Amino acid sequence: MTGTVAIQLSRTIWVDGITIGHVSNALAYDIRTAPKVFELWGLDPTKEDEEGSLLLRSTYRIDSTRNIQEFSVPQDKSKLLSQVLLKIKSNHGNPNVTCVYRVQIHGRAENNVGGNDLNNFTPT
Repeated sequence: MTGTVAIQLSRTIWVDGITIGHVSNALAYDIRTAPKVFELWGLDPTKEDEEGSLLLRSTYRIDSTRNIQEFSVPQDKSKLLSQVLLKIKSNHGNPNVTCVYRVQIHGRAENNVGGNDLNNFTPT
């Protein structure tokens, strides 16, 4: 089961990673609903016709001891962004639904780019 979530960040940041959470194995009614392969894309709001840039492709592991898992964007892929797209490409076997309980985007704030004070910008 696939799905997409667009996320508008509260400010422009250098996107460094993502945390994805699902219910723990011990409490899950059907652990197969957990996401499996996912992608994190950076979106440029000034280029609406573009797909964006792939920041990270990874796998959420249901055999991990942690149900909340953090994934790092490679340093050479980190971008200054105000919007990201999480694409769930597959889950762990449930044909009807994929569940995500928590998504957090991690990054470093940038206060000034090209002489523009980013603290005054409203993300678009």
